[in-house]
Amino acid sequence: MGYTRSEETVLVRIARRSIEAILKGRSLEDLDMDPCRFSAALREKKAVFVSLILNSELRGSAGYLMPLVPLWQATMENARNAAFRDPRFTPLWRDELPEVEIVVHVVSRVMHISAEDKFNPREEGFLLRKGSRMALFLPMPWRTPLTPRDEVLSRLCREVAHDSGGSTAAEERERLILEGIIREQDTA
Repeated sequence: MGYTRSEETVLVRIARRSIEAILKGRSLEDLDMDPCRFSAALREKKAVFVSLILNSELRGSAGYLMPLVPLWQATMENARNAAFRDPRFTPLWRDELPEVEIVVHVVSRVMHISAEDKFNPREEGFLLRKGSRMALFLPMPWRTPLTPRDEVLSRLCREVAHDSGGSTAAEERERLILEGIIREQDTA
């Protein structure tokens, strides 16, 4: 399922406004997010990831692999988590927000795959787990050159091996089938 331009614009606005509210010391209740005003598609429970890009580099990312809450709410929560709770980065600064591009990846399903199965790094996400550790790749198809599939797998394997502290647990591979990659620049 794709989303209309209007729905994409609403999701990006929700993400940006939820980050702005925190930076300005306002509560999220002040945002007036009345779910009745959203389309049925935005009220559906969806798995979603929100990524923040600053100067062409990842600045934060967070998401849900399972459809826990409606899409509009998952976008709001994960925008906030990407900006302020991604342990790889310091919390976002107020003066950084105007330069940040927001990308919303809507996941339609997650499929377990074998080591031999292929995935398309232009259209699909990929999750590698080992024990309690995991590494995730989300596509950014507008970037050129695209990262080759084997390089993505190699990087994820290194991250999981490094983070797993020598765990002997088997690797699990999962393909994330995306129904939407919403880039803020494309909704303006």
